[in-house]
Amino acid sequence: MSSALSVFRNIFKTAERAISKIPSDSEREMIRGEITKEFALLEVEFDKAVMSEATLRYQKDLESGSWLNRHIRAIIMLIYTVIVIVLPFINKVPLHIMD
Repeated sequence: MSSALSVFRNIFKTAERAISKIPSDSEREMIRGEITKEFALLEVEFDKAVMSEATLRYQKDLESGSWLNRHIRAIIMLIYTVIVIVLPFINKVPLHIMD
């Protein structure tokens, strides 16, 4: 009988150790806050890297001797603007003026 009790005692001690390792709600919230903070810092670092690369690309474009390289973004924006403004009206323009 004592061996059965020692087995159960060991099972209960193991269960108690396992349960004691489960974090409480406040610990989980603290860990979640730390993880969220780390992700926010990583996002800021990523944004800085993206902006830095964009700045370098703009500087290279401005330093180049080609007119097209210096004005490509303006040209693309002009094309997009024309597409957005003109294309909706293309279906309304009559193709045959006189039948």
